[in-house]
Amino acid sequence: MVAKLLKHEFIALGRVLLPAAIAVIAFALLSALTAYIPTQSGMITATFMLVGFVMSSCAIVVLAYVWCVKRFYDSMFSRQGYLTLALPVKPAHLIFAKVFTSVVAILFSFVVILLAWELFGLLHGVEIVGTAVIEIVKALSQVNAWLIVYALFVGLVTSVCSLLFMFACVAAGQLTTKNRALVSIGVYIGGGWIIGLIVNLFTLIPMLSMSESQPIAYYWPWVVLSIYLLIYLGVGIGSVFFIRYILKSRINLIA
Repeated sequence: MVAKLLKHEFIALGRVLLPAAIAVIAFALLSALTAYIPTQSGMITATFMLVGFVMSSCAIVVLAYVWCVKRFYDSMFSRQGYLTLALPVKPAHLIFAKVFTSVVAILFSFVVILLAWELFGLLHGVEIVGTAVIEIVKALSQVNAWLIVYALFVGLVTSVCSLLFMFACVAAGQLTTKNRALVSIGVYIGGGWIIGLIVNLFTLIPMLSMSESQPIAYYWPWVVLSIYLLIYLGVGIGSVFFIRYILKSRINLIA
């Protein structure tokens, strides 16, 4: 049943993000090709295409996040929720399906951006992504390889937990009967501010406790990353339990 849930979510994902991806690639091609038109009108067209390309590159990422939140709300708390919650699956499976497809959606949007900019650069005789990767590798070659791996792991975990927090904020809107969207946005802003305050507080404490003789440059990145990991793990786990509570006890579907 979980596989069927994922299949259904990926179909919904493709209906929204594939046309957006095609649009981004199309803007990349048009922006690159119109730059070769030698006339003044061609330059104006190329400028508009370049602006459209940049805006579409940003828009597909925003669209991916909006899609994640909208799919979660529509399939859980709108009229469609009657069908979703009637399925013979546990709330944890529903949450997993939403989070997994949301992560794929966001990664897909970034991959599309990289491909589009690489195509744009190649049509101008410049390898943008490849050059950027080489420079990043050169910069990271001076850093401990295990620290890079740990940072990537922490980034992945915090991203997933941030998605769970967004879903929990949407679920928090079910605690009211009016202005649910405003309640969700308010919870997200207030909760994000509290999380940021906690992160800043707990990253300052180890720094103040370190003596000047300690190798701060070596230990500090590990300490900061570990603090981020622990805090966001707590946020993610708490979000899962809160969403399950809403789905089991406080569900209040609307048409």
